[in-house]
Amino acid sequence: MAATGLSHREGAFAHTRRTGRLLHAAPTGAACVAVLLLGVLAAALVAGYRPLIVRSGSMAPAVRTGDLIFTKRVRPASAGPGEIVTFHDPSRARELITHRVVRRTSRGSRVFFVTLGDANTGVERWSVAANGTIGVLRLRIPSLGYAVSVFTIPAIRLVFVSLAALLLGGIVVRRIWVEPR
Repeated sequence: MAATGLSHREGAFAHTRRTGRLLHAAPTGAACVAVLLLGVLAAALVAGYRPLIVRSGSMAPAVRTGDLIFTKRVRPASAGPGEIVTFHDPSRARELITHRVVRRTSRGSRVFFVTLGDANTGVERWSVAANGTIGVLRLRIPSLGYAVSVFTIPAIRLVFVSLAALLLGGIVVRRIWVEPR
């Protein structure tokens, strides 16, 4: 008969230790991932990128409802036909619109655009000061906007921040009082 290295009881104890270590490491790992994601988002904002959640299908199939997009602020003269831009539409109470540039012309201190949503039939005609800024699409993450939109609800943000603070506080207290030195 072959002998095993651990008795049944010792094997169960080793499994419990591994599970305990994993359960101890999981909250720390989750907190690190959250801090990393917040850091990446902060760096993107500082670098001039703006995250936006797409709320209509006017640009399908290139950009779909629920996508998370990142736009980069640029001078209007640098955006040309074919590029997808985000702008404040003066005909819609300055609502943010993301559509494709059909035509761009400059006259004096203004840059004039004709834009069109890929799934639309009508165009928008608008202008912006030549020294102003508009957003140009740089990154699209499909469907992530649905998950991110949950955090636009103030009550959800409060719960999330409170839970994160409690989790980090619990980790600190455990390290100070519970873990052996």
